[in-house]
Amino acid sequence: MRDLTNPIDCILLGRKLAQGFIPHWDGLAANPETADDASRKFSSTPKIVFSRTLDTHEWQRNELAKGHLAATIRKLKDQPGGDIMVYGGGEFVSNLIREGLIDAYHFFINPSILGAGMPIFGGRETRLDLQLVYAKTFGMWDSGAVLPTEVSGMGGTMAPAKPKLFFIVKQTMKNILIIGGSSGIGSQLAEQLSIAGQHVWATYNQHQPGTHAPGIEFFKFNALEDALDVRLLPDVLDGLVYCPGSINLRPFARISPDDFSSDYQLNVLGAVKVLQAVLPKLKKSEQASVVFFSTVAVQLGLNFHSQVAASKGALEGLTRALAAELAPKIRVNCIAPSLTDTPLAEGLLNSPEKREANAQRHPLKKIGTPEDIAHMAAFLLSDSAAWMSGQILHVDGGMSSLKV
Repeated sequence: MRDLTNPIDCILLGRKLAQGFIPHWDGLAANPETADDASRKFSSTPKIVFSRTLDTHEWQRNELAKGHLAATIRKLKDQPGGDIMVYGGGEFVSNLIREGLIDAYHFFINPSILGAGMPIFGGRETRLDLQLVYAKTFGMWDSGAVLPTEVSGMGGTMAPAKPKLFFIVKQTMKNILIIGGSSGIGSQLAEQLSIAGQHVWATYNQHQPGTHAPGIEFFKFNALEDALDVRLLPDVLDGLVYCPGSINLRPFARISPDDFSSDYQLNVLGAVKVLQAVLPKLKKSEQASVVFFSTVAVQLGLNFHSQVAASKGALEGLTRALAAELAPKIRVNCIAPSLTDTPLAEGLLNSPEKREANAQRHPLKKIGTPEDIAHMAAFLLSDSAAWMSGQILHVDGGMSSLKV
């Protein structure tokens, strides 16, 4: 990435991506714990944001452009200077390809990207003659191999005095709503989906969202008290993930009926309320997916887990019933993890002794991570899971099915 970004002295963005991209990289660069060469480069490089609706902005080292896109870019390319990067989506790059404005293409092919993608070379009457310059494979984001490929455009390279325009293409294919996306599994899932090019809307309640990837739009929502404002969401939703939950472990004799009711309100009725609110938007999708979260305790039967097992067991039943009712256009699945290292489980993992003891209870001898569960959720949202519905997926270190 450093070799790619060093020659640039200007970044072009659309309004929507700029609203997530600029604060994200500025936040990383300003934090000593997260600052690196890439974040400092992206933060310090002047940017031009194209928007028909914005009149003012608070971003530093940035300016708004409202003129004709192609004409503005041609004018920039005629000026001396470094390369120009456009950080945008498939539709944006398709338009500039048709205008003949791209000099080099850098494709980052990530196996975790969801869906079939958007063709960026479609709608052409003549063949675009490209030459492969290099290909390289390396690991990134713990999500699989990434293959960056640079392809030069027809007509060779430009004169050194003129900047070269190239794209980092972000595929933006699905609209996903995550209830509880500011911490734990929800936060990790939002990051994974955003990096993969998805449009993510995420809610927060007790945990304010910190520095996050561009492409995530947060809004406050209390699943117990608030009615979901669907006006904040796009007209079409391709996925819903309901993350709120609780872990209250006590002997049955010490749990009041109100305690059981409170868990049911959060784990079941909260999910019901949200799903009913967004169901019209999900029905407009070609293939929508709903993901709930249960617990390994529903299948296993564990001491002091009656409160959480009762409500999550109801959610598993709801999953199967809804999967039947909403088929074939909406898939409904549920993930049943074992103990996962999230803020919700902090009280069970707040000492080395507790962590080790809980790890040893699992056949794989380790505690689950938010990434482990988020990978499964991302899969269930993807087209790769298009033939799966009504399933309870046990991502639990082998605990529900192995005895070793």
